[in-house]
Amino acid sequence: MTAASNHKRLNAVEVALSPKQWAIRVADDQRRHSSAIAWIQAAVTVAPEDTPAIRGWDALARQVEDRYPGNKPGDIQARSKLSLALFQEYHALLGLQLAVGTATALLNVAAGQKAALKLARLETMVLRDAFGRTSRKAAVWLAEYPAADADEEANRRDMLNELAAYPEPSAADDWIAAVVGLAVEVFTHRAAVQIVQDRFFDGHPILFQDDEAGLNGIVQTLEDAIAVFNEYMTAKAALDRATGENTGGAVASALPGEREGKPAINIDAIRASAASPAKIEADKWIRHARDNAKYHYLERRQANAFAWKEIREWLGARP
Repeated sequence: MTAASNHKRLNAVEVALSPKQWAIRVADDQRRHSSAIAWIQAAVTVAPEDTPAIRGWDALARQVEDRYPGNKPGDIQARSKLSLALFQEYHALLGLQLAVGTATALLNVAAGQKAALKLARLETMVLRDAFGRTSRKAAVWLAEYPAADADEEANRRDMLNELAAYPEPSAADDWIAAVVGLAVEVFTHRAAVQIVQDRFFDGHPILFQDDEAGLNGIVQTLEDAIAVFNEYMTAKAALDRATGENTGGAVASALPGEREGKPAINIDAIRASAASPAKIEADKWIRHARDNAKYHYLERRQANAFAWKEIREWLGARP
């Protein structure tokens, strides 16, 4: 097969593609790059008509022209109706990709910082709780054994005062509420992205590599933090039972159901609770993209005849 015939065959294939198939091609092209900036930098090195996004517009225009090539009023009306439907759908799909990608990039910045802070605070809480347990035991032991020497007794009292001044272990109520809220937000967003990908892109991923990796990284950070917290509380409860210590003011006091051996944070329940708000979030993106595309073409209805004339001339169609 010659290069010319191969090029003609590829054009014939492209002309037959639907707006969804072109949108998937655009998404696949974008995912070849790490970020939106990298994609733009690559795109400006080639002719605009060679980029998948522009090729999609051109192919859809040719599809309309091939289906209704005549100049009779019925053909002209059919072309106008079909072009409006195809262009509006393609516009909406590209807008949907942009909306989801932008929302994900913004979420990654805000939620990523919050997740890192929550993990850091968890480490501090665990260390403070562990040291608090040791300090309380040390204080009890020192209180039972006064020193005979005056200087040693003074040192003992100073040490008791220092141990008494050590802050009580932090209650976990606020931390649990914040982590659960953040996890619901992030899990909801990722589920919403998946809904959009499944419904409109045949399951194809549509996020840039960095955005997808960032979102998955935040999810992993939250899952790890929750797992560490639950493991620590399980071990802490076992230690309390073994030593008979009542840590009423410690982290354990904030855990509903801990006495029954239940984990402090049920991550499976969080994932399940994200399903309903994820649908709402996805529907919001979809509705906005559709409304924006519809508004765009309604505003330009008077320019349709001129635009169609320009497209026909650019394609080399006969007047």
